[in-house]
Amino acid sequence: MKESIFNSVIKLGNNRLLIYNALSDRFLILRDASSFRGIRNLYESSTSFAKQLCEIGTFINDDKNEVSAVNDIIQRTDNDDTFFMLHINPTLDCNFRCWYCYEKHLKGSMMQSDTLECLKKYIFRTFEKFPKLKKFHLAFFGGEPLMGFASAVKPLIGTSSEKAAEKGIDFAISFTSNGYLITPEIIEYLKQFNCAFQITLDGGESAHNRVRYGKGGEESFRRIIDNIKRLAEADIRCVCRINYTSDNIESTESIYNAFDELDGKKRKNLEIDFQRVWQDRPAFEYETERDVEIDNFVRKQIRRYEESGFRTSYYKPQGGIWNSCYADKRNHVLVNFNGDVFNCTARDFNTENRSGFLNDVGKIEWKKEYMARRWNCKFIKKVCHKCRIAPLCGGGCRQQAMEHYDSEQCIYGYTEEDKDYIVLNRFENLFVK
Repeated sequence: MKESIFNSVIKLGNNRLLIYNALSDRFLILRDASSFRGIRNLYESSTSFAKQLCEIGTFINDDKNEVSAVNDIIQRTDNDDTFFMLHINPTLDCNFRCWYCYEKHLKGSMMQSDTLECLKKYIFRTFEKFPKLKKFHLAFFGGEPLMGFASAVKPLIGTSSEKAAEKGIDFAISFTSNGYLITPEIIEYLKQFNCAFQITLDGGESAHNRVRYGKGGEESFRRIIDNIKRLAEADIRCVCRINYTSDNIESTESIYNAFDELDGKKRKNLEIDFQRVWQDRPAFEYETERDVEIDNFVRKQIRRYEESGFRTSYYKPQGGIWNSCYADKRNHVLVNFNGDVFNCTARDFNTENRSGFLNDVGKIEWKKEYMARRWNCKFIKKVCHKCRIAPLCGGGCRQQAMEHYDSEQCIYGYTEEDKDYIVLNRFENLFVK
């Protein structure tokens, strides 16, 4: 038997040790670490310890190739033919101009009828192309997608839902929206489908309204809050993403009161997700005492929501190689309002960055060299093959792997202390919480 390359041994309080294997994703706690002299010594010291260490993957057969095992999981996960996700940007225009948004909004942009018809053809082809398809997910992004609800969103939902019903395929819809343009009529239409929203708030009412206001200066907080509650009451799931910074974090406490009147049974339809604005994030998880203070504040709020019957995503562990980002999967496409095709939703949607384009007969003409490189860039760095937490990140997503293709360094620049933090955070999420 040999020791796995994906082992972590971390000291806990009260003279305890946490032993973790990232490939099996299993933990073992050594309650008395006073005589600990290494994993090999522990393995050889007791048949009972040896059995437990083998059960969690700390020791494996000599002929097992763990790098190949990780690659096999990545291939199975990213090449699942039973699921297809189609992202659509009906527009790159938006009714707000939030300071932290990474997108370059294009005023007046909107999907035209010719692109819409080509997209319908592509959807028809997709249902025919994948005989093993079990679920089709139509996701609307942008810009603010509800600006194109009547002209593009509703027709595409109709086309996709009818075809899915004909084929006996599960059909789901989602929107990444600012929530301002939701109307009772939109809710009434969408509640007949398996539908979900992600809607953002920018702190409490006064902080939010300083960031997100209409072209005429109209405040938006109350209207968005009311729309989120209407979605939950209509049994449409909604993730309320609370964007916070070191400046607005204290103001977010008041958001709880805004949802307090929501019926207890309907609270399960609302998931609270605290996310620090990326421009405000520290270089490391805890860079200053203020960062520790902020994290403790967020945790306290999360407990408050959970105790009141709301769902939260703060403690959800990342999926690792077993549940990669949708943009890593072969059966994911994003079609822009003008027919440009992309893989990742977290980059500028300009023509220079596109992966291909949708042609007149509803087929995607890919940039072949780019896509070949994209599908062969994940988990190829030698530094990843020796990293004890590699199964938790897979060497980074394909987009990041492409952007760091010529570097042999860790994409994230993780130190050993960073890796310990990631393992401890996963332990808290999966077991302590």
